[in-house]
Amino acid sequence: VGVIGLIKAINNFDLEYGTTFSTYSVPLIEGEIKRHIRDNTPIRISRGIKDTAYRVLKFREDYENTYGVTPNKDIVCKSLNINEYEMRLALDSLNDVSSIFEAIYNDGGDTIYLYEQISDKKIDNNKDDLISLKKSLIKLKQRERKILEDRYIIGKTQSEIASELNISQAQVSRIEKGAIKVLKRYLK
Repeated sequence: VGVIGLIKAINNFDLEYGTTFSTYSVPLIEGEIKRHIRDNTPIRISRGIKDTAYRVLKFREDYENTYGVTPNKDIVCKSLNINEYEMRLALDSLNDVSSIFEAIYNDGGDTIYLYEQISDKKIDNNKDDLISLKKSLIKLKQRERKILEDRYIIGKTQSEIASELNISQAQVSRIEKGAIKVLKRYLK
């Protein structure tokens, strides 16, 4: 990407302005690199937010080099004339995006995915679905039923259920998957 910026600088440089090539080319190359980074991320973040993030990082680095300590958020915000929300938003924009289908643990057998660790806080008001589910749950063993109720009705994570039942999170995952297979047979 830097080479593309260099080529653009070579093609557009004009000696008549009386500047050196490096004075003209360096900002052009930097701009090309920044544009590439900004435009080639999974989520589009505005240029202003990213610029704020880079200003915060630069200020922190300069402050640490000058004073030998990391500045607190109040110093950063006051010096850059931004509020704490703007600073946090900008810094959060630099974080990578993760898929909820990303594997977070693999013991060689069952893989545990991020979505299995996220509880559903949404309340489902569809009474027919809940009644049908509760009737189907009767077909399950008590432990399987408890895990599914905690996961899908109450909204607990697998880790929370595992600690309550004194079993591993991987065991909860296996029991949950097996119980869902049983339910699918009865709900057809």
